[in-house]
Amino acid sequence: MQRWFHAGAASLALIAPLSVTPPLGDELSGPVVTLDRTTAEPGERLLVSLENFESPWATVVVCGNEARRGAGDCDMPSARGIETRAGEPARVELTVQRPPVPCPCVVRAVGRDATELAVAPLEVAGHPVAEVQEGESLEGLVDTDLQVVASPDSFLGAARSSLGGATRYLVTVAVRNRSSQPLTAVRVAGDARRGGEVVARLELGTPSAIPPGQTWRTTIAVEIGAVSIGEVQWQVVTSGAGPSTTTIATTDHQPLLLLAAAVLVVLCFAMLGFRLLARRHSEAHHAGAGGPDAALADAAASVGGIDGADQSAHDLVPTAAERP
Repeated sequence: MQRWFHAGAASLALIAPLSVTPPLGDELSGPVVTLDRTTAEPGERLLVSLENFESPWATVVVCGNEARRGAGDCDMPSARGIETRAGEPARVELTVQRPPVPCPCVVRAVGRDATELAVAPLEVAGHPVAEVQEGESLEGLVDTDLQVVASPDSFLGAARSSLGGATRYLVTVAVRNRSSQPLTAVRVAGDARRGGEVVARLELGTPSAIPPGQTWRTTIAVEIGAVSIGEVQWQVVTSGAGPSTTTIATTDHQPLLLLAAAVLVVLCFAMLGFRLLARRHSEAHHAGAGGPDAALADAAASVGGIDGADQSAHDLVPTAAERP
C-alpha cells in the first residue's frame, strides 16, 4: 500500500504545473446592416438589409452625428419597423430624409433590446457636415461574457484530470460593443486563482476594433497543474471603453478517480483494523475458556500423585505375616 502512495505522488510530480496556449481563434459576430448604396438624395428610397438580429423586430432610421447621442440624432418620424427572423436576412425600403443634426450620417438599426444595434455609413447629399459631438456616457459601452469549461484533449488527459493531475480548460471571452461608435482601444486581460494564488495568466490577445453592435470573441486553452481539486476563480478585466470592468467565473473540479481511490484506501485500512481486533478478541476468548479446565487437570494430577505416593508407601510397609 505504501508503494502505491509513493508511485502516485511521483506520477503527479511529473505533471507540468500549468500551461497556456495562444488563442485558438478570435472572431467578430453580431447584427449587421448593409445598404444598396452609400450616397442618397433626400426623398430617395434606400434598400436596407439586416442580418444576425436576435430580436423579432428592429427599427431602421437615418441619423446624423453618427448617432452618438442615440435617437436624438435621428429622423425618428421617418423610421421604419421591420420583422426579423433568426438565420434569415430581412430587407426594408427606407425613405431618406434629412436628420435633425449635421452628418457624418448613418443608417441605424436597433432591435427590441436597445443594446442590439448596427450602423452603416450613409452620405446624405446636400446635408451639412460637422464634427462629431460625444453624448454617450462612457459607462456601459461594452458587455463582457466569460465561460470556462473543463476540456481534456485526450483519454489520458481525462484520466490524469480525474486523478487530480493537470486539467485542461477552454476559456471563452466575448466583448460586445453596445454603443453606436467603433471601439478601437479595448484591452482584455485575466488570470485564474486558487485559494487567492494566481495559477495561470490568460493570454487573450487584443481586438483591433469592435464595430457598433458587434461582439469580439476569443477562446484559449489553459492547463491548471496538479493537484487539481476544488474551486478555481477566473477573472477577466476589460478596459479602454470607459471604466474598467471585471467579469468572474468559478469552476469546481472534483477528481472522481482520486476520491474513489482515497475511499478504497480507507476501506482497506478499516478492514485490516477490523480483522486485527477480531483476532485479538478470539485469542482472548480461547485463553479465558481454557483456563479453568487446565487448573482442574493440574489439580487432578496433583491428587493422583498423592494417592500414588500413599499406595507406594503402604506397599513398602511389611505386614504382620511378613515380619520375622
